[in-house]
Amino acid sequence: MAISKVSDLNSLFNTIFEDALFVAREQNLMANLVTKYSAKGWMDRKVSIYPTVSAQSVSEGVDFANPTTFDKTVLATLSPGEVMAQTILTDRRIDTDPDDARKDASTELGNAVSTKIDTDLVGLFSSFTTGKGSAGAALTIAKCAAAVSVLRKNMAMNPIYVVLHPYGYDSAVPC
Repeated sequence: MAISKVSDLNSLFNTIFEDALFVAREQNLMANLVTKYSAKGWMDRKVSIYPTVSAQSVSEGVDFANPTTFDKTVLATLSPGEVMAQTILTDRRIDTDPDDARKDASTELGNAVSTKIDTDLVGLFSSFTTGKGSAGAALTIAKCAAAVSVLRKNMAMNPIYVVLHPYGYDSAVPC
């Protein structure tokens, strides 16, 4: 029996990786709803904000005595992380599988990464300080409007998305 070597499977690695990455990007819900911060490689991402500038009424010809220094301050630092999924795929499996084992492995790897990202981002919801609904309670337009009002008061930027827990969603949709 011939023994497969890594060099025999090298032609599959890039294709599996690229297809898995495609699936992870396409199947991911939460990553498209958050702000992305860029930097090179493993550099920390700095979340910064400009100060709030306020306007004042003045008389004609009066110089402004209290200007706002307009520079960014760092609110938070985000450190990149790494996720991993792995399958064992042999040449025998690829040769004898009636389905496309390479494609199936790519799909499963991509779905695993996508689920991990979504789960991690949804896990951050509990750290939000203002709630406008609860599991098992009916969703109303008034609750959505109240949530939007809180976001507007805190100067949230557009677009604003609503993420519904399945319990709230079930009670909001008539059966």
